[in-house]
Amino acid sequence: MRSGFFGVVLVTTLLVLIGVAAIATEVPNLMTVQGFLANGAGDAVANGEYGAIFAIYDVDNGGSPLWTETRTLGTVDGVF
Repeated sequence: MRSGFFGVVLVTTLLVLIGVAAIATEVPNLMTVQGFLANGAGDAVANGEYGAIFAIYDVDNGGSPLWTETRTLGTVDGVF
């Protein structure tokens, strides 16, 4: 009787740990970005919509992007 109870507790604990590990390793599909869009003089751009290209590279300079996405940014006082 005691051996059976220990086996059930052990199996339940293992299943819970596997479930927690699976949840912890999920990679999110979205990345939140906030920024300030300025003109050449460093002043906030006019309120409106601006095209932007976001990219992730595996090197500091040059190279080819691993990922790119084009978005339209709405700005208020330069903040998007």
